[in-house]
Amino acid sequence: MIRNPRRLTDVSERIDDRELRIAFLAVRLYAETHPRPAQVTQQQAAEMLGVTRRTVHNYIRSGRLKLNSCGHLPIEAIDAIRAPNGYGMRPVFSTLRILS
Repeated sequence: MIRNPRRLTDVSERIDDRELRIAFLAVRLYAETHPRPAQVTQQQAAEMLGVTRRTVHNYIRSGRLKLNSCGHLPIEAIDAIRAPNGYGMRPVFSTLRILS
């Protein structure tokens, strides 16, 4: 039996769309049930940024990051560095941006 290749593609696309919607809903559910902290330690920031704790310390000394009154880093400061156009962007992020 010969099948219509376009029809198979349509089914495949519907499955991909369905899987994408499920993944999106799973991520949204996770984000809603696991709120992000307002502040993080230097070690947590290093893990989020993919750098060493010493590099985070250097960012603080240079003024790229600022500690709050509790000695922690506000999550917004980490997000700003992680942003594609963020100050202190690592080369790996540039490479990924070019590939996408």
